[in-house]
Amino acid sequence: MRTHRLVHAVVRDTLSEYDQRTLSGWARQALATVDPGSPSDPEQWPIHAELIPHLDASGALDSDEPELEIFNG
Repeated sequence: MRTHRLVHAVVRDTLSEYDQRTLSGWARQALATVDPGSPSDPEQWPIHAELIPHLDASGALDSDEPELEIFNG
């Protein structure tokens, strides 16, 4: 599913802080389940390139959640 960034920003801004945290957590969990493998493998680079904007927006790159160490460890 793709959403224009402006629509995303408007929807995100209308959510409560609790809902933002909850939905971001769900997004981080979903991203952790689709881990394409080693980022040092050139064959995986296109997949990682597609994930990076989502990892950044969800907070996964800065998270200390153990299941997300694959992205920030």
